[in-house]
Amino acid sequence: MELHSKFKPGDKIWCIGIDRPSCLTVGLVRVEITDSPGMEENMLFSNYQPQKDRTEKYMCVETGIGGGTIYTLGKHIFSTKEEAEEEIARIKEEKRNNHGLPTNL
Repeated sequence: MELHSKFKPGDKIWCIGIDRPSCLTVGLVRVEITDSPGMEENMLFSNYQPQKDRTEKYMCVETGIGGGTIYTLGKHIFSTKEEAEEEIARIKEEKRNNHGLPTNL
């Protein structure tokens, strides 16, 4: 089985921060593949139910490898600054909507 990731060590990526994106350097790549048919006799517990997923997770040189922050593709890291800015704006809007705050903040 060959596993491929969007980024490789040394690539520059854009991570979302509290209010602005940061350009960081990939230092570690983790590709997690889950494909379990589940176990019928243990369907009460979610970890025994059928599961199928694929995630890419990254650690960056600037935030620490092994003991630093883990970033998930499409959630925390993006290819471009613009994509990261759009995600920050989406998160801010979602927080405003969930807390009943005015949208002009």
